[in-house]
Amino acid sequence: MVVIDHLNKLEEKIKFDLASSKKHVVMKFTDEINTFSSYKSVSANWQSVLNVFIEQGSDQQCLMEVNRIGSKMTILEKDMDETIKKMKEMTINLNGKLLQALAVEKYPLDITQVYRTQVAISTYRSNKILFVDISEMKLIRKLDFSDLPVYGLCYADGNSFIISDGSTLTWVRSKGEIIKQKPTRGNSFYVSTSDMKDCIYGDGDNSVSCVVGNRTKFTYTNEQLSSPRGIGIDFEGNIYIAGWSSKNIHQITDDGNLIRTIPIDTFGIRRPWTIRFAPNINKFVVTCSFSGKVVLCETS
Repeated sequence: MVVIDHLNKLEEKIKFDLASSKKHVVMKFTDEINTFSSYKSVSANWQSVLNVFIEQGSDQQCLMEVNRIGSKMTILEKDMDETIKKMKEMTINLNGKLLQALAVEKYPLDITQVYRTQVAISTYRSNKILFVDISEMKLIRKLDFSDLPVYGLCYADGNSFIISDGSTLTWVRSKGEIIKQKPTRGNSFYVSTSDMKDCIYGDGDNSVSCVVGNRTKFTYTNEQLSSPRGIGIDFEGNIYIAGWSSKNIHQITDDGNLIRTIPIDTFGIRRPWTIRFAPNINKFVVTCSFSGKVVLCETS
């Protein structure tokens, strides 16, 4: 039956959406998959019943059964429409619908997740880190660094952060105590970590370094990389570097070998600034420093 083929396609689409969705909606998608599976079972049963009447019943019996199933089909189609509407609403929420907003101090430049429902936000001109509960969208507390510029921000472990500011990396505890500092060769505006033991940062006009403790794991240098900015890490551990002046993104392995260079006009923007991957999937966002545009991308 046509309806079964349609349901099969819908079921496959839902399964795909489930595989690439955020964790907090997994149960909702699972429920919808089960719902469509039950629709398919009902339709298959109707088809079996009709086949029996066609082969063994009279014309009058076939007509009565078609009328009976037809009335139930109308109800089923209505239920399907409602379920599809719910699926579309969930997809909108995953792909760009504004849910909540919170006004913070001027020049918020970077954000890092601390706990499941808590993030830390760097505010450059005020030299502060703001801690926000994103479940209730409220400010929890502030850390004030009067003499320490706060630009890039990265959560390092259960009790510390890494702050970057052009030519210096600073490790600070969650209560504000400075642990250590490390000079760089410049362009260290953003910093990232793959396992909370290393840190990856711009280290000069066309280089990015990865440091584990006091040891440099690798330094990636490429003449086609200029003014490194945001650094993203996908679910396989590959590193993505936004080349602001070179207008490209460099994808490298976790040991510093080039995989490919992606021209930024591929994404319809002019100057890449930050890159952030969603956890455990191959989708990421790239921001443009000129237009303010944010694009949602997917690796292949």
